[in-house]
Amino acid sequence: MQKTAAIQRAEKKELQRKEQEKAEEMKKNNPQAYIQSLYAKRTETMEKIEEIKRRKQELTSRGSTASQRRMQTIAALSIGSDKKGVEDTFGKSDNDWEVYRGISRDALEDEEDEYQQQLAEVEELLTVADPCNIFL
Repeated sequence: MQKTAAIQRAEKKELQRKEQEKAEEMKKNNPQAYIQSLYAKRTETMEKIEEIKRRKQELTSRGSTASQRRMQTIAALSIGSDKKGVEDTFGKSDNDWEVYRGISRDALEDEEDEYQQQLAEVEELLTVADPCNIFL
């Protein structure tokens, strides 16, 4: 597992290096296209952040379909497949929902933090590349 993770990190660094080289070349050869690509990336990142916020909101609502499906999956995992006939009471208590909310938020918050970091990087590049039209 560690070897696979190391390989994935190396591939990610290589991909980032290639993207940075491509951006630098575009910056030199066609500055307007470079600025437009930054604005497009900023818009795309902001849309992803909004989607994560919407999913977080949906998952915290007890009545949403996604929330109910996730709770059923957690309940099924907590019972186990070998205990048939056992009544499923997981999710009926408010305490169960608090555990569920904690679980569902963690992954989405990590993903949102990653996109927030990307957004900050893009906005910093835009500030340097296009100081007059800050974030149209």
